[in-house]
Formats: sequence, C-alpha cells, structure tokens
Amino acid sequence: MSIRTWKREFYSPISRCKKADALAHTLKKYLGTRKAAIARHSVQKTVDGDLTDGETVFYFVDKTCALCRFYHKNHTCTPECPLVTKSGKRCTNDGQPFSIWVETGDPEPLIRALRRAIKKQAVRRS
Repeated sequence: MSIRTWKREFYSPISRCKKADALAHTLKKYLGTRKAAIARHSVQKTVDGDLTDGETVFYFVDKTCALCRFYHKNHTCTPECPLVTKSGKRCTNDGQPFSIWVETGDPEPLIRALRRAIKKQAVRRS
C-alpha cells in the first residue's frame, strides 16, 4: 500500500473533474484522510498536513484541490467557492474547516462542511 493506492481510491486527477463534481471530488479526498483510510494504505500525515508513504508525498494544496481549480484566482479563493461562508471567511481562515484539519489532523469539520455544501448544491439544482 502506498500513496499510489491511496490516490487510486480517494483522488482522481482534477484535470478530469468537472465544476459540478468538484465538491464530491473534494469530499472523497478528505474522506481519505480519516485514520482508517490512512492506516489501510500505510501512509502517514506529515506535520504540514500532507500524506506520505516515506517515498512519495501527496500535497494538500490549491493545485490538488478540485474546488480551487474552479474557485481560486490570483492566489485566493473567490466568493463563489462553496466553502466560503456567508460572512466571507475562506476555508483557510483561522477556525474554518481546512485550517482546523491542518492544525489538528481532524478531517471531520471539513467533511461536514463539504457535505453541507453538497446538500445546498443539490437543493439549488432541483
């Protein structure tokens, strides 16, 4: 098991991801950061919040984020990003889901935020 097997299960290339699927793609990636998934693939979380198998590192940065692919311009999130709060806070702001994950290693607040955003998206489409 390795980063390669982890990616096979949790991360398809974002170049193939459509804007309508960006939330689901991002959710799947962060479901892969749960302890059981990490253990199953024999990868570890680095102090910077990335994943490694000792040889390869998977970086959790804007270039590997499907949402950032569509909602990240000029080195910042656009207000249209589904994870930007009504008050304008971005996922990277202190106390927001991505920052919590990086600081604590707990993906659950981010997973909940992504699931809420998916539900809102589904309501808007119906």
